[in-house]
Amino acid sequence: MRRAFIVVFFLCACASEKKDILYEFRMINGSDTDYLVKKHYRYSQSDSKTDTLFARSEMSFSVPRVGSYDKPFGDSLITSFFDTLIVQAMDTKEKIDVSNKKNWAEKLEFDQDFLENPGSIKGKVIYTLKLESLKTQGL
Repeated sequence: MRRAFIVVFFLCACASEKKDILYEFRMINGSDTDYLVKKHYRYSQSDSKTDTLFARSEMSFSVPRVGSYDKPFGDSLITSFFDTLIVQAMDTKEKIDVSNKKNWAEKLEFDQDFLENPGSIKGKVIYTLKLESLKTQGL
C-alpha cells in the first residue's frame, strides 16, 4: 500500500511540472565483464536498487526532474539526480568512476513543436556512459 502511494504521488508530481523533460541515463557495457549497478534516486524515500549490467549489453533508467534544461549541472550531474550511483565489476570488485560529467555523452531529443506552446518544453535529455572506455578504481 505504501509503495502504491509513493508511485501515485510520484506520478502526480511529474504531471504537475511546467516543463516535461525526462532525463535518461544509459550505460553501455561493451566489455566482457559483468557489472553491478547500485542506484538510489535523490529525494526518493525508497531503498536503493541493485541491477546487473551484463557483458555486451546496456541498461537505461529514466528520471523526471523538476526544473529546466537551461540550468547547467556542471560537475554535479550525478549528485543532482542520485544519492548513490555505484558501478562495480562483479569479478574484481573494482569500481568505475561514474561521477565525472565528462564521462557521459549528452544528447537532446525535444519535440518538434515545443516553440508553439511557450513554457511547455517536452522532450528528453539522454546521458550515455560507455563503461569499456573508463578506468576502474581498486577497492
